[in-house]
Amino acid sequence: MRSRMVNSDPRTRTLVRWSKRGAILAAVAIAAVVVFRDAIFGTPVAPHAARRAEIVQTIVATGRVMTPLRVSVGAVITERVGRIPVDEGQAVKAGDVLIALDDRD
Repeated sequence: MRSRMVNSDPRTRTLVRWSKRGAILAAVAIAAVVVFRDAIFGTPVAPHAARRAEIVQTIVATGRVMTPLRVSVGAVITERVGRIPVDEGQAVKAGDVLIALDDRD
């Protein structure tokens, strides 16, 4: 007959049971990290030294150019417009003629 100490306290048995479950769960988690480490941390790559070189890159894209500033031009007098010597979106300098009035009158 073996002499064994049996603890009949239910709280102690519950604590031992949960401790075993925790140890098993920790072992499974560690095994999962070891097995899936590349998926978790990424595939290891060999390092390379940086060096200076020319960057050659071509980008082909379609799109729309938006101006950061739009100006409205108004007139104080009422007259007919004879011609508009600039196109919309064309770059202009100070002093350039934007609208020429009709001078037939």
